[in-house]
Amino acid sequence: AGSEKPIFIHFEEQVERTPEAAAISCGTERISYRELNAKANRLARVLRGKLGSTNELVAIYAVPSIETVIGLLAIMKAGAAYVPIDPGYPADRIRHMLTDAKARVVIGSPVAGADQNQETGGTIFLSADLPTAAGDDTNLPPIAGPNDLVYVIYTSGSTGRPKGSGVYHRGFSNLLQWYLAELEAEAASRTTLLTSLSFDLTQKNVYAPLLVGGELCLPIEGIFDPAAVARLASDRALTWINCTPSMFNALLDVCRAEEYAALRSVEYVVLGGEPITTRELQPWYASENCRGRVINSYGPTECADVAVSHRIEPVELGQRATALTGRPIWNVRTYVVDERLQLRPIGIPGELCIAGIGLGSGYLGKPELTAGKFVACSFEPGGRMYRTGDLAVVQDDGALEFLGRTDQQVKIRGYRIELGEIEAVLRDITGTRDVVVLAHGKTSADRILCAYVATEAIRTEAKFDAVALKNALRMKVPEFMVPGIFVALPRLPLSPNGKIDKNALPVPQSQPLPKIIDEQPKSCVELKLIHIWQSVLGITHIGLHDDFFELGGHSLLSIRLAGAIQSELGLDMRISHVFETRTVSAMATWIENHSMAGVRLLSPQPAADSYPLSRPQLRLWLANQLGTHATAYTMPASYRLKGSLDVHALSLAFTSIIERHEALRTVFRLIEGEPRQIVMATAKAYWTEIDLCGNRQAAEKADEFALLERNRPFDLRNGPLIRGTVVKIDAEDHMFIVTMHHIVSDGWSVRILLQELTRLYNAHAERRLADLPRLGAQYKDYSVWRNKQLDHGDVLAARDYWHKKLKDLATAEYLPIDYPRPLIRSYQCEVALVEASEVQMRQLSTLGMAHKTTLATVLVALAKIALHRWSGQEDIIVGMPIAGREHWQLQGMVGFF
Repeated sequence: AGSEKPIFIHFEEQVERTPEAAAISCGTERISYRELNAKANRLARVLRGKLGSTNELVAIYAVPSIETVIGLLAIMKAGAAYVPIDPGYPADRIRHMLTDAKARVVIGSPVAGADQNQETGGTIFLSADLPTAAGDDTNLPPIAGPNDLVYVIYTSGSTGRPKGSGVYHRGFSNLLQWYLAELEAEAASRTTLLTSLSFDLTQKNVYAPLLVGGELCLPIEGIFDPAAVARLASDRALTWINCTPSMFNALLDVCRAEEYAALRSVEYVVLGGEPITTRELQPWYASENCRGRVINSYGPTECADVAVSHRIEPVELGQRATALTGRPIWNVRTYVVDERLQLRPIGIPGELCIAGIGLGSGYLGKPELTAGKFVACSFEPGGRMYRTGDLAVVQDDGALEFLGRTDQQVKIRGYRIELGEIEAVLRDITGTRDVVVLAHGKTSADRILCAYVATEAIRTEAKFDAVALKNALRMKVPEFMVPGIFVALPRLPLSPNGKIDKNALPVPQSQPLPKIIDEQPKSCVELKLIHIWQSVLGITHIGLHDDFFELGGHSLLSIRLAGAIQSELGLDMRISHVFETRTVSAMATWIENHSMAGVRLLSPQPAADSYPLSRPQLRLWLANQLGTHATAYTMPASYRLKGSLDVHALSLAFTSIIERHEALRTVFRLIEGEPRQIVMATAKAYWTEIDLCGNRQAAEKADEFALLERNRPFDLRNGPLIRGTVVKIDAEDHMFIVTMHHIVSDGWSVRILLQELTRLYNAHAERRLADLPRLGAQYKDYSVWRNKQLDHGDVLAARDYWHKKLKDLATAEYLPIDYPRPLIRSYQCEVALVEASEVQMRQLSTLGMAHKTTLATVLVALAKIALHRWSGQEDIIVGMPIAGREHWQLQGMVGFF
């Protein structure tokens, strides 16, 4: 089944079918199929002018972005193959990849240390802005065919240097067509990228949605953040996810509290890179919000990523500890053989070999290594097969089961690692040949690398500096290849034949001795953190000053740790905070300085006649009582709806929204001299329908109604504080006007309301129940919890400090103005837009990362520099809107934060 033609041709055919559909999104940024293809065509023409022939390699040095996908498509259209390079790799590794690939052209930022002298044949760096240049944007005549390379991916190599493995267009196209059929992908399909661009698993997900009219929804965050992925899955209604089991387990962890509601749109989860532990899937499979099924995918980089797959049925979860590997995909064949490459009988383990269309070209510039791994296939005359080095067994029903490795290669958190490469680098660093690296642990997710070093330092009683050794290693290899444990020995044990006896090496302690012996936890927070660390790391002895990463922690475990702290202590502990604090002691100090961890979030309050206002609500209530501009805090919005509209269904959806979110049926009254919020038992919806059909000025009249609604004040005492109006302009044209008071809503809430209103409308129109997640808490519960936090002694002290600090600062009057300010505020303002190029934004992001801060902080700093230059003031107060939803349980709550 399937066609062998390159996938960029399939993409061009899809552009003809859905030119204006959204192809890729990233936050608020969107690009259509037509625009994506046009930009790729323009860049491809630039590339063709700089390249020689087909199969020339072009490096792409970037993280996933819209510009990156433009670059990938352009490289293929130009007849070249691409080499993805992760900017997070050490500079030495990147330089080796560029040199080994002989890449004369790099798309992305210049790479440190690369020869950039174009006249001497050095590397040419093309800016990501090039696709916007004017030029011919029609499709180029294709020059790459099925037997040409599509990409080269570098994997760990036993010599101490990574090796490049090439994949042909025919194999990649076959993979994509199987993948789309397996996922039942269509124009409504949406997915995202959760893994590095340099990972083979990532490649198929870049293009798969673009071949069926679907949408690739790129995450804004560069680092894998399960909470952010959960929001993306919910907001964009992702239909499939492809990642490693370790990453998906971390995602399930953050979604568990809300009964996996964020994943309710997901139809398929494709997992690969490491064995799947079935027990991790059971709670999600049993959830009412689970509509998806998991597919186990197996395959080496050398064979276009996936060669074997298996759909995991619910009945299997209770029968097997790990999932079956499965059966070959389209046009791929597998053989389990012995040392002489003869077939093993059913039930007898052997080395798994792969044949068929997916076989790649072998290893770049390494003919001997290629000949040893890509061998003649005696079962297919004239054919080749790839020796995977994996142990497998064929079961009675013909399905394959993966058993492990036959060589020094290991899988850790989805990454294939040659232990010999780490050993070779360590030998260079230490100056000794007596180095062994082993992997300890039963599963890929729990596995940790341990380095054994025979060092003169031990023999001379000098200090063995494992930290310095780790830091030196980080300059040479990616973080996932840095051993978590170092064991220093006077000498390594030898077998009778004189080789290192790996079985005689001591099994390391799961962690080094604590740096400060017998220091006991000094607070409940420290004690709780120790218990959380023990659970996450799977070890018993945790010292207050032990480094999380020296105990075996890594990026995925840091995600799990941050999620556990969020859940257990009720605060927004992020992955970056784990990297910054690293020890129980420092982490406890951070928590005590940033939150009141003893106050748990967020439990429903007992039923009462009234509840206290939150601080933001109190601020707006006071402004209202003082007679401030009556509509200053009105939130108006109007939406033009083209096409058939079921007005009755919309009115029912509007009422349902008010019933669902208590904040929208809340009023504010003085009770015994104190402002209190009262949640009305029933939804008192203000709903108006206006029919202007036949009126020649219907559109203008609709705009007038919207303006009237905007200027009509709200009654905080009696409500309602949300109003809905539908103006019928003609049979296929309506205006939907929604007006709310800011005291019950905010900008984030508007997004929630629109998403849920859409789902409720569809449900009412189709006469079915809406599929919305249960709300565990309401805004009144947040008000009570937050007030307890703000009445904490530390917060009161901080408030007093800032009152004193800021009381004498100048107001905005020092700024130069065009004319005197009016005595009475009009609450009107202008918006000043400043556009920055993609290159500038990337530079600003890099500046933020260098200073361990966010892009938003950098932009505020720039604004304050401008204010300083205009005013000459040193101390400047700048206000800015914030979400105010630090905790994950507030993400789906309507209210004013």
